[in-house]
Amino acid sequence: MPTYEYRCTRCKHQFEAVHPVGGTVDRCERCGARVRRVFSPPALIFKGSGWYITDHRKTPAPSEGDGGKPKAAKTTPAPKPTDSGGAGVEGSKSSDAKKGKKAS
Repeated sequence: MPTYEYRCTRCKHQFEAVHPVGGTVDRCERCGARVRRVFSPPALIFKGSGWYITDHRKTPAPSEGDGGKPKAAKTTPAPKPTDSGGAGVEGSKSSDAKKGKKAS
């Protein structure tokens, strides 16, 4: 059960009472006058940085294979046209075949 703090309106006596959340104390222990509940700041105070993941993360971002987000696939540049008039790979094969015929 929580501990609550009360103060007497007549004699200013301040005391603590332990009771359920819905319960109250109506009268002062000493003089019997009405009491008011005293609100105080919490005992736990968070100061400085380091309470959030963004405050204390000093490690670099995950790279490929570390379980991070998938990155865009690397693309290779398209082959450049050759000087043989765009014959490309097939043109070089046919010219190799011609060279082979001449050598035989």
